[in-house]
Amino acid sequence: MDNPDSRISDALRQALELSFVNMPLLEGKVVAIGTDTSGSMYWGTINPKSTTRYIDIAAIFTGALLRQVKDRVIPLPFDTEVYPNLGLSTRDDILTTAEKLESLGGGGTAIGAPIQYLLDRKLKADVFIGITDQEEWAFGNGRYSSGSFLDLWSKYRRQVAPQAKAYLITIAPYRDAVAPQSAKGIRFIYGWNDRVLRYISLDLEGGASQVQEIEQIVLQDTEA
Repeated sequence: MDNPDSRISDALRQALELSFVNMPLLEGKVVAIGTDTSGSMYWGTINPKSTTRYIDIAAIFTGALLRQVKDRVIPLPFDTEVYPNLGLSTRDDILTTAEKLESLGGGGTAIGAPIQYLLDRKLKADVFIGITDQEEWAFGNGRYSSGSFLDLWSKYRRQVAPQAKAYLITIAPYRDAVAPQSAKGIRFIYGWNDRVLRYISLDLEGGASQVQEIEQIVLQDTEA
C-alpha cells in the first residue's frame, strides 16, 4: 500500500501551486525579493488565534514570486546579513522554497541589508519587494547595513537604478510606524492581505493608489 502521508503531502504541494496560478507576473521586471528570516519572524503569528507565523507567510509569498517571475528574480533572504547561497531556485515548488527559508532559523534584523547587497554589487533591479515584521531603521552594530532601509534605498536609486521602485510589506507594524510621504520610489504596505501582489502589479502598471484599492474591497459581515 502506498504511504498515505506521501499522498497527502503531494496533494498539499499541488494545491499550494494551483492557488498561485493567477498571481501577477510583473511582466518584464527584474525583481529583488528581500525575505526577513530574523528570529521574531518565527515566533510572531498573524493574529492571537492563529498558528500561522510571519515566516510562513513570507516564505510562501517568496516561493510563489520565484515561481512566477522565474529568471527575472534576485532572492535575498536576510536577518542581520544576506544569505545569497541558500540554493533558492525558480524550479523548486513553493513549499520547497518555504522549507529552505524556514531552515535559516532567525537572528537579528537589518532590513537595509538586501539593499546594501544590491548597492555594493551595483546589481540593477526594477523592483524591490521586502517582507518583514518591522525595524526598517535598524543598522550598524554587527548588521550588514551602513544605514537605514530608507536611506540606503535613496542611495541605490541615485547610484544604480534611478527608476526602481520598492515595496516594503510590513506584516506586523508598530503602532507608531510612519511612511514618509516625501520618499521617492517607495511604497510602505502595512499589514498583510493576499491581494498585496495585485496592488503592486497595478501600481507598477499605472500608479493605482492604495486608496483606490481599499475602496474596491468588499467587506463581509462575519456575524451574519
